[in-house]
Amino acid sequence: IVRLDDGQKPERPVLLTAFPNPAAARTTLRFALPEAEELTVRLYTPAGQLAAEIALRPNTAGIYEMEIDTSFLDSGVYIAVVHSASLHERRTLLVTH
Repeated sequence: IVRLDDGQKPERPVLLTAFPNPAAARTTLRFALPEAEELTVRLYTPAGQLAAEIALRPNTAGIYEMEIDTSFLDSGVYIAVVHSASLHERRTLLVTH
């Protein structure tokens, strides 16, 4: 996880983007958190099966990028669900190999 901002506190939590999409070996999620809080990223198959889960806790508010290894996933469509105390958003990801 990498912090991108210059110490400014975001006004609201938001999942900004997922790139590249489609992804081959990895994708990057960019998100903003107005408070330091635990964040969980879960990748689900379209059938609702959990394919991967990553938990982290940024130690300060800010804008972050987190790289996710997708090389172990089968090619296909996945739903990335980003969840924290103040954020619950999802993005569709296409994994291609």
